[in-house]
Amino acid sequence: MQDRERLRSALDALNRAVDDCADEDMRSEVLDDALSFVEAAVKKGVASAKSFRNALVLAKPWRRREAVKLAARRIRRWAETAT
Repeated sequence: MQDRERLRSALDALNRAVDDCADEDMRSEVLDDALSFVEAAVKKGVASAKSFRNALVLAKPWRRREAVKLAARRIRRWAETAT
């Protein structure tokens, strides 16, 4: 799979987590793989992936959703500069 396709796939996984993180524990191997790819392929990917992971464990669903959404938005913004 080419890097652009892998990035798109990783961003799709992040978007699914944003959509469902208030109601479900989204931590999974698929999401971890996506975040690992972000760490390697996106400028500021390590810090952004860490923020995303930290957001996933927030106790209050509404805070978790907002923090995950913000982290995903930052990752998408940095990913735009990588393509």
